[in-house]
Amino acid sequence: EEDDEEEEEEDELQDTMKESEENNEKEETITCFAIVSLVHQNSPADKAGLKVGDFVYAFGDLNAQHIQAFGMSALVQTVQQSLNLSIPLKILRMTSPMSLSLVPQPWEGRGYLGCKLDLTTKVVTLQKTT
Repeated sequence: EEDDEEEEEEDELQDTMKESEENNEKEETITCFAIVSLVHQNSPADKAGLKVGDFVYAFGDLNAQHIQAFGMSALVQTVQQSLNLSIPLKILRMTSPMSLSLVPQPWEGRGYLGCKLDLTTKVVTLQKTT
């Protein structure tokens, strides 16, 4: 008889987990790790569509956890390893998540991106649209 009670508790626990999973599907929490503070005209960042005020939450394979652990050097390394290759970016513009592709390459200005990213932390909960 004791086994039956344990099984019932497990079933209840699984039901509770299912409910919380369903709730999670309606919302997504993203952690942005940088804000674009400058975009030079005709730079790779400009051509990719980056705008001042965009919050970055994915830069290639990097996310907020990587940046918290390794800082800007992780970004610099990704850029250097991706010269002339497309880096997928995920940004938040106002409240809209967007995907962009940035190709780091030499241009008339300094660096390979032509934008300034300031480290910041912004946690946003988005309602998922189905």
